[in-house]
Amino acid sequence: MSEEQAAAFIAQLASNVPTKEQIEEQYKTQLKAQLEPQISTGISKGLKEGLTQFETSLTNQLLSSADGIEEQLKTQTGPAFDQLIAGLDQINAGQQTLQNGVNKLYTGSVDLTNGAGELSLGMKQLTSGAGQLQDGANQLADGSNQLKSGTDKLLDGTTELADKLADGAEEAGSVKANEDTYDMMGEPVVIQKEAVNEVPNYGTGFSPYFMSLGLFVGALMLSIVFELKRPVIRPKNAFTWFGSKFGVIAIVGIIQALLVDCILLLALKLEVVNLPLFILTSIIVSIVFMTLIQMLVTLLGDTGRFIAIIILILQLTTSAGTFPMELLPNTLQPINALLPMTYSIQSFKAAISSGDISFLWQNNFILLSYMAAFILITIGYFALSTKKSKDVEMTAVMDE
Repeated sequence: MSEEQAAAFIAQLASNVPTKEQIEEQYKTQLKAQLEPQISTGISKGLKEGLTQFETSLTNQLLSSADGIEEQLKTQTGPAFDQLIAGLDQINAGQQTLQNGVNKLYTGSVDLTNGAGELSLGMKQLTSGAGQLQDGANQLADGSNQLKSGTDKLLDGTTELADKLADGAEEAGSVKANEDTYDMMGEPVVIQKEAVNEVPNYGTGFSPYFMSLGLFVGALMLSIVFELKRPVIRPKNAFTWFGSKFGVIAIVGIIQALLVDCILLLALKLEVVNLPLFILTSIIVSIVFMTLIQMLVTLLGDTGRFIAIIILILQLTTSAGTFPMELLPNTLQPINALLPMTYSIQSFKAAISSGDISFLWQNNFILLSYMAAFILITIGYFALSTKKSKDVEMTAVMDE
């Protein structure tokens, strides 16, 4: 019996028990039905009052009797009601236990289904692995057969080699050695060298590198002894200012290039393939380095000299003057194409060793492009400085 049915049963049972109000109303109705005929016949007032008192007394007795009946009914039905409630609680607890068992059964069935699927997948993998194991065993068997066959062939070859060596030893013993035999045994392979651009000595191969280094250092030293920025007299414009400085450094650049050439050609006996282009290239390289140093020092002063030293270090390590560029670290190889000493070394190599005129002028044109860029930057700086100076003077005049 469910909880709702028990509640309905208790409600029905309670509805059948008459309440105090219902018992009072019932006895009043019966009493009135008995006394009204007598009252209506003209019984005296005193009798009526007595009857009223009697009615009241009787009503009180009936009410007290009804209260006793109600308490007695509660006393009799109370234990049964408590037992009924306790039974309903047990039924409810049993339903909860049953519901929990059903949930556990459902969870267990789901786990069983999943486990069955995993077991099926594992059986398939086991079957596949067994097939692969069988294939491997077959390949191992084939390899074993091939190894046995190769071992047999090796044994036959070893036997044949021993026989041939014995025969060769007998034939070698009959050979009478001479000088040609000894030379052949001492130097079985002779290397024939063919020089592409032959240089007479090691110093000739390094001369392009050290010439570029010397000309750059000479330009750097000139910036220390010669004022590259401050004019002697006030210039009229940027071109006259630049010309007053460039004329000096160009003359010094030519002189230092010719001095280096004379030392290399006359004192050190350097052999060159094309002498005029060698001298022209040295002058171009010298002036390019002069204009580079002039630009840096004019714009930045001592900081420009420091940057020039850094550029020199980078050129010495990346210009490929001593070893091929492929031997340089990968991080330094891209810098090779950005610095002018790379092209000066290639021009000197063409003038001294290879004689490749087109390659020489290709590098010289790149050097001339560097020179033009350095000159334009320096002139631009002089132009800005001249304009600023004129603006200051104009402001001073207007202030006066």
